[in-house]
Amino acid sequence: LSGVITGATWQGQTVGVAYGGTGATSFTNNGVLLGQGASALATASSSTEGHVLTINNSGVPTFSHLSGGTF
Repeated sequence: LSGVITGATWQGQTVGVAYGGTGATSFTNNGVLLGQGASALATASSSTEGHVLTINNSGVPTFSHLSGGTF
């Protein structure tokens, strides 16, 4: 892994998770970062007003509207 920082801009390769990096080259605007174990960070985002970050039945974070069910 090599690169040069010039004018505060990284001019190298993506820094992998194993080396303390994110493993990603870009992220979604206004997204929430999600860890993926040894894999690159991911993002979840929503452009719908009223959405909140929830966990679905499979344990995956997702944006949705809250239902009026029991909690």
